[in-house]
Amino acid sequence: MQSRHGKDNAQTLFGLEQIPSVPQIRNILDQIAAPQLFGVFERVYRALQQGGYLKPYQCLGGHLLVALDGTQYFSSQKLGCDRCSTRTHKNGRVTDFHSAILPVIVAPNQAAVIALAPEFVRPQDGSDKQDCELEAAKRWLQAHAKQFDRQTHHAAGR
Repeated sequence: MQSRHGKDNAQTLFGLEQIPSVPQIRNILDQIAAPQLFGVFERVYRALQQGGYLKPYQCLGGHLLVALDGTQYFSSQKLGCDRCSTRTHKNGRVTDFHSAILPVIVAPNQAAVIALAPEFVRPQDGSDKQDCELEAAKRWLQAHAKQFDRQTHHAAGR
């Protein structure tokens, strides 16, 4: 948008005069543990719920559909950390990577999705077996299922 129209979406939609660069944002966010930001997802969800914006997403008797999809967001054969998962290739090279489950509320005939707090795939303390997307999805469901149970009762008017 900047190159074609002289303004970015952040300027036209939100009135921002100066937009921080990617390195500036990283310098700020790298100091914060990701789970400290997860409350934002719940606050947005609650605001959408209270404002009635989730109604178009309700289906099957007032339920919300949550799709869980995994993504890899870092991969390197040179850099790694103690929170990396690893993949050993046939040639013996090791790739360190980070991945996460990214849950979203979806609905038929809705082009937009509503993002929910992610769950990271990460090494588990005391486990020899590497974590995986399936285990991360189970953790996410265990941690968040009650939040959406209340949505069903609220949506159905019970």
